[in-house]
Amino acid sequence: MGTDKANKTYGELVKHETLSSEDEQVLRKVYGLVPPNGGATSELRISAALEDVAKSSVTRWIDFLRDGGLVSTGRGGSRSVSRNLRHYPNEHSLYPDMRAEIATRWADEWPHDFIEPSRFCEVLGTHGMKRGRWNAPDITLVGGRTLPFLPGKFLDVVTFEVKPSLDITGLYEALSHRTHATHAYLICHPPASGGDPDAATVGRIAREAQRTGVGFILARQPDDYATWEEIAPASRWSPEPEMLHDFIADLGRLDRRMLGELRTWLRSDPFLGRRPSVNFSELGLSKKDQRLAKDIYLEIPIEGSRGWKHFQGWIEKHDVERIRELLKKEGIIEVLRGGGMKLPG
Repeated sequence: MGTDKANKTYGELVKHETLSSEDEQVLRKVYGLVPPNGGATSELRISAALEDVAKSSVTRWIDFLRDGGLVSTGRGGSRSVSRNLRHYPNEHSLYPDMRAEIATRWADEWPHDFIEPSRFCEVLGTHGMKRGRWNAPDITLVGGRTLPFLPGKFLDVVTFEVKPSLDITGLYEALSHRTHATHAYLICHPPASGGDPDAATVGRIAREAQRTGVGFILARQPDDYATWEEIAPASRWSPEPEMLHDFIADLGRLDRRMLGELRTWLRSDPFLGRRPSVNFSELGLSKKDQRLAKDIYLEIPIEGSRGWKHFQGWIEKHDVERIRELLKKEGIIEVLRGGGMKLPG
């Protein structure tokens, strides 16, 4: 096992190794038997609890978890096994692990199911975006899906407000995110050292979450989604289309690759019309220019033209002009007076 797996969350570790669903089920059982509060068990106890799993397999997966940095083990035939609890000194320290588990586990679980070949999923760290006092979520997921018996595509923008304690004010911060998101969540991490979360406070936040439609999650161990509990699901909200669009455009300033891939996914619709297929890899372009050429080409309508302003805020003007000339030279597009682009014919 390589050391590059150390310090990954459980979800990242599984994704990094591309485990089969059968192997992951066994691994999840093994890891689930290690006390989540930092207490110790033993390999013997884990093997006894998993009668349908060979002892050699239990040993293998304990070694896998140890080498991945998630557990520590003792010596001997019945070695002790305990989780390596991570220390989170402040709110900011929670973001990386929570973002990783949202991207690898939350997004993959029903009813979200964003991690499928025909769907779209990107998770961004958005703390620090300049959107006013309470308008910048800590983590944002952009997910797209298709449904077999409904036409079109459905886009979700899910925001997460993170708090290192049970803090009801975070719920109202999350509520403010619904001006530019379809779903909003509050995630609270009650530190393990504080014992069980205060039931009265949990109940108060849960009731307010249900009243407002904000989702409420307790994340006991930020690096292991299996220890998270969704107290209240988030209701779907329909923000003003312009607000949703502008927020996604703002996300593109953090990650232009995400914005380009989202546009490509949204365009991949057989009802948009047929155009001549182009193998951009045969044009002798760099990877970046291949992507830009494909993005620009697919934005040109079957009938009509596109000018520079269509790409403003997404692709730099000089890149549009440069790629335009390359595509013209290859006979892939025609250039109109004034710089507009259209398909040949």
